Amino acid sequence: IILNSPCNPTGAVMDKEDIKGIAELAEDYDFLVISDEIYEKIIYGKKHYSPGAFSDNVITLNGFSKAYAMTGIRIGYINASERFNEELLKIHQYCTACANSIGQMGALEALRGPQDSVNNMVKEFEKRRNLIVKRLKEMGYTCSKPEGAFYVYPEIENPLEFVSKAAEAGVITVPGLPFGANGEKHIRMSYANSYENIAKAMDILEEV
Repeated sequence: IILNSPCNPTGAVMDKEDIKGIAELAEDYDFLVISDEIYEKIIYGKKHYSPGAFSDNVITLNGFSKAYAMTGIRIGYINASERFNEELLKIHQYCTACANSIGQMGALEALRGPQDSVNNMVKEFEKRRNLIVKRLKEMGYTCSKPEGAFYVYPEIENPLEFVSKAAEAGVITVPGLPFGANGEKHIRMSYANSYENIAKAMDILEEV
């Protein structure tokens, strides 16, 4: 089973009881959980829980691109029990020679340094989230308020038509279907942009 929390189509963050329940099932039925936790620090008003805290049948994936805005440096990591390491290394050695040394030092400083910038970034994302959800609802669209990450998935009757018209007007969105079958009648919009640009984009979409 693959968990990608909190970045699912609604931006919902799984509760501790659900995470623990999945981990316990992995123990009882001996299956593997791959947990992508790249958005663990970008959560609004809730707390992140990892299934790796409750089971050894978990491979945790994480990195520095989201929480520390190190997108282009491509530093990530895997955490797993020792019995998986040899097999993981077989894959790793044919995919990546090594992470660059400058990026590794930057990642180390990000972990050791003050976390104020991360907290400030999450607060800013929350402001942007509130703006984009409010404006979409005022336009009459159904849109869940994400609990994490920085995407919204408003429900759209004709997603491809919407995406095309929005692009012509200068606002880039993408259809929701590539992110899973439940995204068929949705589009994906990122609010990893300035508050001012999001407000401008909403003005444009309202006119369209």
